[in-house]
Amino acid sequence: MKLLIGQPWWPWLRVLLGISVLSVQAACSREENGRFRVQGQVSVNGKPLEHGSVLFIPLPPTKGPEAGAVILDGAYDLQAGEGPVAGSHRVEIRADMTHSYEYDITNPREYLAHGPHAPVRQPIPPEYNVRSKQEVQVSPTGENVFDFHLQTEEILKTSNKQSR
Repeated sequence: MKLLIGQPWWPWLRVLLGISVLSVQAACSREENGRFRVQGQVSVNGKPLEHGSVLFIPLPPTKGPEAGAVILDGAYDLQAGEGPVAGSHRVEIRADMTHSYEYDITNPREYLAHGPHAPVRQPIPPEYNVRSKQEVQVSPTGENVFDFHLQTEEILKTSNKQSR
């Protein structure tokens, strides 16, 4: 950098220091926690899962925290810093229980028989959650887009009520 006689040099120094600090912060924030963005779509029997959750559980030798996201209208998106670490993960998918019921709550007789606090059954079968064998590989480079297309005989009643 050529300094002109009589020109102050400190404004340039501030600019260079500012750029250096921002570059170091950007590199460290990605490296600091090592968590990456993941996103994707979730469908059940060809229809978007309206309300649910997806959980990424590290598989050995991958070490790190679990990472979960809300599924809304068939989509989820975990930003960098909140997503899973790089490596192999088992994936669990669940329907949101506040939006799925085992009985028809619009039928007064069933509602009175079960009450507002009756237990509800998870409509997503265990092979997609507690017994899941679904695995993904989270990459430290490139995009991590994982779509899940679940097939089940169980019908999500909130979807059925809307289509009536």
